[in-house]
Amino acid sequence: MPAGCAVEMIHTMSLIHDDLPCMDNDDLRRGKPTNHKVYGEDVAVLAGDALLAAKWWRTKGIIHFPTYLHIP
Repeated sequence: MPAGCAVEMIHTMSLIHDDLPCMDNDDLRRGKPTNHKVYGEDVAVLAGDALLAAKWWRTKGIIHFPTYLHIP
């Protein structure tokens, strides 16, 4: 379940960032105002970025990445 939630967080982040004025500049998503229209562009960017960061916390302990860099 945590991995599925992480995938949904990435998907939502991509939709928020895709709707921004610098990308598609969409006013509506599924018939409702987009995040940047309701909360402003700055908050929409931060919300998308926060979702991307939060997905790492959601998958903590599930996805293990090997360490390739060793600093003595």
